[in-house]
Amino acid sequence: MSERPTEGGAKNHIATRLHPTSTAVQYPDDSTTQLTKEITISQVKKSFSELREFYALEGKCLCKTCFDVIDFDVFPNDKNGNRGKAGECQSCQNERQRNRSRKHFGMQGRLDSGKKRFRRNHKRVYSFTPEELEKYMTKKRRADIKRCYYTGIPLQIGNPADASTFLELDHVKPMSAKRSTHSVSNVVPATKAFNQYKRDKRAVEAVLTAPDEEGLRATQCYVGLAEGVCGVDIYGNPTAPAIIEGWSKGDSPAITIFIPEDEAGGGDQ
Repeated sequence: MSERPTEGGAKNHIATRLHPTSTAVQYPDDSTTQLTKEITISQVKKSFSELREFYALEGKCLCKTCFDVIDFDVFPNDKNGNRGKAGECQSCQNERQRNRSRKHFGMQGRLDSGKKRFRRNHKRVYSFTPEELEKYMTKKRRADIKRCYYTGIPLQIGNPADASTFLELDHVKPMSAKRSTHSVSNVVPATKAFNQYKRDKRAVEAVLTAPDEEGLRATQCYVGLAEGVCGVDIYGNPTAPAIIEGWSKGDSPAITIFIPEDEAGGGDQ
């Protein structure tokens, strides 16, 4: 570039945002007044690239999001980026990740972690998004994505120390079982406490035998556990949760639930 940017820096030199329905770009000047100029998006990209090259000559890097100019050595690395640097500064990257986590209730990172563990153990992996998991939970399992599927306890992602409510994702058929997969039909939200207790147990067995401890006892009754009612899915997971309002005496005989032995297993950490 032939001229050095104004003293206001990059923020006063290029557009801070594009209008959603046009190619108009606003250029703040040093006196805080706005000057609007019609220019194509390709010109904006070219202008940004030229400005970034200019700052690189001074050992600095320009963030494409906040337009802060930061020392080149402390700017995040990216082997695919210009001069081996990312397009965003660390602060903007962190904020984007926080927004993503808040939007999807912390699911994406947990899904990525489960996917990596299954691949390391040479298990079949099917990619799916947090939105697809929520849709599956709602439509197929009729369950709330923000509640533990086994206990019905409301989940949170802010305090990992509270194992009785902290969100983890459980593979109903664990990684140690044959034909176990990382797939939308084999992943459910669970409390950290229940996930650690369940481990390799089958879902039905874990729900029925959970000790009377915080975060382990169900606050909902899974009608699907009763023989001849709603049934369970292929993983032995109950299909129809219902809230218990209370117990009452009756003349009906007790229901016996048989838990067949198989190789399926239950949850994992």
